[in-house]
Amino acid sequence: MAEMDKNYILELTLISAQELKKTLKFRRMKTYALAWIDSTVKVRTCIDRVGGVNPTWNDKFLFRVSPEFLYSETSGISIEIFADGIFRDSLVGTVRLLVGNLLRIGSSYIPMRVPSFNAVQVRRPSGRFQGVLNVGASVLFGSDVPAMNNVPAINFRELIEEASRSKVVRRSQSVVGKPHGNPFLHYDNQPYSRDPLRERHRMIREMETTKHARSSSDGVRRGNGLEISSKQVARSGSVVEDDIV
Repeated sequence: MAEMDKNYILELTLISAQELKKTLKFRRMKTYALAWIDSTVKVRTCIDRVGGVNPTWNDKFLFRVSPEFLYSETSGISIEIFADGIFRDSLVGTVRLLVGNLLRIGSSYIPMRVPSFNAVQVRRPSGRFQGVLNVGASVLFGSDVPAMNNVPAINFRELIEEASRSKVVRRSQSVVGKPHGNPFLHYDNQPYSRDPLRERHRMIREMETTKHARSSSDGVRRGNGLEISSKQVARSGSVVEDDIV
């Protein structure tokens, strides 16, 4: 069966827990959970800081698994719930999820994109059961999540954040080397002053310099048979038709 040669993605959602054992006496318990298939690769939920013994995480994990893992009766997911401590974290309880019970996979395997939900008892370190863990699980084709090709397990939030960072990097690289128009350039590519008053004063200085170099003592600059008063330039910053005498 060609489908058996493919890898699948086991999607696990740790939703919440109820009536856990309180391990801290003088402050509200803040809890998180670790989940793994391979003990060398563990994924972690966020810390619930308000729920106390009834935490809510709603964290989703993705595990890359083989068809043999899904069909094996002994395959499972291990979960540990911890209380966040000042000096050290304390173990609240553990859960062992058997995949066969979690997904109820039949003889003809079809990926379940719609999750199934289960409530599983939490075992305290003493061995007694106290509390319930609410989980959801589904199975996807490996091709549905190409980012998981070389990753055994990941928190879905990290996958989204990584995709967002990659999108920002691609966007910034796409504009490198592209010329940007200068808003202070004329069409002839000459610099344009942001300050009209400063530009007007520059024009006046140029006109005065030209006037002293070319004119007589009457204070009028002559050129091409036209006479232009420097006061008219100072008033308008440009030559208008009524100023030509």
